[in-house]
Order: sequence, then C-alpha cells, then structure tokens
Amino acid sequence: MRPCVRASEVADAYGGNRVLGITPLADGILTVYSDEKGPHADTRIAGTNWIAYTGDGLSGDQQIRNGNRSMARYQAEQRALRYWHKPYGGQWSFETWVVIVECHSRWGRGEDGKNRREYVWVLAPVASPLRENWPQEVIDALNEDDGSMHDNTLDMAPREVGETPVSDRERYRRLVAAARRTRAGRTQRSRSVQVDRYFRSPAAREAVILRSGGRCENSSCAGHPTELTDTGAPILEVDHINDLGRGGEDVPESMIALCPNCHALKTRGTNRQGLRTSLLAIARTRHQAFAEQEQCSPVGSG
Repeated sequence: MRPCVRASEVADAYGGNRVLGITPLADGILTVYSDEKGPHADTRIAGTNWIAYTGDGLSGDQQIRNGNRSMARYQAEQRALRYWHKPYGGQWSFETWVVIVECHSRWGRGEDGKNRREYVWVLAPVASPLRENWPQEVIDALNEDDGSMHDNTLDMAPREVGETPVSDRERYRRLVAAARRTRAGRTQRSRSVQVDRYFRSPAAREAVILRSGGRCENSSCAGHPTELTDTGAPILEVDHINDLGRGGEDVPESMIALCPNCHALKTRGTNRQGLRTSLLAIARTRHQAFAEQEQCSPVGSG
C-alpha cells in the first residue's frame, strides 16, 4: 500500500468512506488511523512495540457503538485489522497489521475541553492476518484476554469529577490505595506489566508529584530543585528508587521526585548505590509524613 498525502487519497486508492478513525476499506477489513498531530494521544507503550489506540468519539463519554463496536467485535473474534499512521508532518501510510489484545477505559479530555471516559484499545503488531504468523507473546496475550473492559476510571478520577473536592492529603491517600491495588493485581508476564504500568502507574506518579510540592525530594540536591518549564510545571522526574526489574515496587513510598541532575546522579553517578539508599529513606519518611498530616501544605523543604 502506497503512502498518501491526504486522507481522501486513502479512500480513492483503496475504497472506504473517506472518514478517518475506525472504518473498513473496500475489502471490508477494519482499518484504524492514527495521526501523530491529534486529536488523540495514540502512542507506543514503553518497553513494548504495542500501541495504545484511543477509541471513537471526540467529545463526551465514549460508548460501544460505531467504530468502538467494530473494535469490540474484532477483539472478540481475535481478527487482525490494518493500522495506518501519519507521523507529524509526514504522509499517511499502512504501517502494520495489528490484533486487539486488551481494552481499557480511562479518563481523557474531549475536544470540548471537558473530562470524559474514553476507550483505549491495545494493539499488538503482527506480520499478517494469518494467526500462524503471530508472535507467541501475542498468542499468549490473546489466550489470557477474556474480552472484559479494564476500567481505570474508578481510582483515577480527575479533580473536576465528583460532588465535593478533597484535600491533597485525602487525594494522596486515594492515589496510594490505587497504586497498591494495581500492584496486587499484576501478573508476572512482562508485556502485561508494561501495559498495566502505562494505564495505572499515573496514580503512583501523581501521588509522588503531589507529595513533592513541586520540589526535588533529594534533601542534598545541589541542582535546581524548583526550576519550571515554560508552562509553569516543575521539571521533575518521578523515579523508582530501585528499578522495577530488580525488585523495585510501583508504589509512592518506593518512588521519588527528582530534578534531572539528581536523577542522573542516582542513575549513573559513582555514588549511586549510596544515594539510592538515602533516597529510599527520604521517600519513606516523606510518604509517612504526608499521609499523616492534617493540612495540605507541602512537607519538608528538600
């Protein structure tokens, strides 16, 4: 399939209805389109070559209808579909065949600027529509998929959702509980862990950012602990003090917010082992202090 500059050229060359998103071509095989410019934040899931593809519907809660209904059918039937992609400033091109290995529901923001529940279909690239050509890890994921929706909206409600706002202390408590539930429910399959982290680790990360008060949590930070980006956000990197691959846990008391300089020292510095020991003690102390404090003021000054 040749690249196409405009969306209309895809339909002109291969049939279809000229509406990008989730739609079949003339041969009836479902095709999904992903434009790197938007409107959805489709992305490769870190640590895998799998794709997190946002469902059909630009505003309001997404429903299992139209394109999402077609996706649900392909998931149930374990059928391959086409994935077309347009990099920023590039052309539309057929990139790969994919199969749907999971479906998640998460909080997103529609084109109207309002929070909404949206579907994210996890697409695993395969060489062809023929199952005998699919990687074993994809076959394993399909065998374990029961077709149910993984609802990630229960623990991670945006601040605007709900009748009454909660204090930072209460939100921290809820985020910690969400992160622990995720840890308890994880399997040992490497791909499942990576996918799960993509959808649910935001709870742990948000808790650590909240706890940091916008400052590097390393008490001996000699860099720029309060530096901001152009948008006013703190330049902080949330890090697992002990890497996940070496037994680290995806929970706030085992994670810390660091400025880029301290992150580099913790990762590549000659004294990184001693720094990790120190940072773990800091994280646990700050976690306990923040969880117990009655007011929502930031803890410490590190």
